[in-house]
Amino acid sequence: MRFPFTLLWLVYIGRADGHPVVTGSPEPVVAALGDDVILPCHLEPAFNAEDTTVEWRRNDLQREYVHLYRHGREFPDMKLASYNGRTFLSADGLRRGDISLKIINVTLADEGVYRCKVPKLVGSSKMADIQLVVEPNLTKTWTMTTTLPSLQTQEPKVKGGRSRQVWIVPVVFASCVVLIATVMTVIVKRQNLTKSQKSPRIL
Repeated sequence: MRFPFTLLWLVYIGRADGHPVVTGSPEPVVAALGDDVILPCHLEPAFNAEDTTVEWRRNDLQREYVHLYRHGREFPDMKLASYNGRTFLSADGLRRGDISLKIINVTLADEGVYRCKVPKLVGSSKMADIQLVVEPNLTKTWTMTTTLPSLQTQEPKVKGGRSRQVWIVPVVFASCVVLIATVMTVIVKRQNLTKSQKSPRIL
């Protein structure tokens, strides 16, 4: 419980001295293998961070960056090779003070405590720690953003809420009965006609 308390205390101090504060998540972020995950980090009060330096590191790998944003762009040559092409900041988010880090295709090696830092901020809370937990037994939660149309088509409803099947079956059955009756009538007439033709005439 010490980690959430420390985070709240830093937020309080930062707001008290009137400077923006970097806030993260007091709870661990849990992801499954192969997930795309977002490590939440924000500036409060929010301001446009497009021209601000944002550093993301692993606490156990402090000498190298997970992601470095500076002068309006990313510096991939200064980040850990294992994160190349897998970390992103949102351009729209930066304009709103959202400096959250997105990591795609999470692996077990990604597990750890990440530090989000804005070096140029004044005050005691220019950074926040977010813990990422990778659970190998979890089911991947990524889903397609486009919903595929269902192959099943709903049957149109008729008045009273009944489907067409309710009255189609009796109509088909009645048609079959009428057809059978017609065929039988024709057969009987032909048989009677044949008999009349074969019977001898009485002079």
